[in-house]
Amino acid sequence: MQFKSLAILLIVTSSLGFGAFGQDEASSADTLRVYQNDPLVFNKVVSMNSYKCWHISPFRRLPLYLIRYELIDPKDSTYYFIYNEEQQLVEEGVNTSRIIDSVEYKDLFDSINYRYHKGKLHLIDYTEDGHWVKREFYNRRGKLRENKTVYY
Repeated sequence: MQFKSLAILLIVTSSLGFGAFGQDEASSADTLRVYQNDPLVFNKVVSMNSYKCWHISPFRRLPLYLIRYELIDPKDSTYYFIYNEEQQLVEEGVNTSRIIDSVEYKDLFDSINYRYHKGKLHLIDYTEDGHWVKREFYNRRGKLRENKTVYY
């Protein structure tokens, strides 16, 4: 009889949320899973830059098309999982607003960025307070090749 009442007590306390010590900010915040090709969430900005192509001619400049995605109306204190068109995780982090020199900035200051090359994971960037802290490089097989710590 005592064992049954103890088991029921444990089930009730775990369902009430007791014992959830050490929760971080990401688990207590709202979580959103968004895709970059969704026009209701992201604004797609296409720009054209040019770079010098030294191996062809030192005076020739080739075009370089860059695509950036900007969040439209980001929610404050929300943990974002951002995916690209190939269903690959591109970025994750908590969106926060900060006031720096009396100007308000809304961005993923503490985030993890994933970069892919030919469909495979190539690089992971870790940022804290808007600065790169650590980079992890992966080889073609997906194994960790190099780990660099960036000091700012």
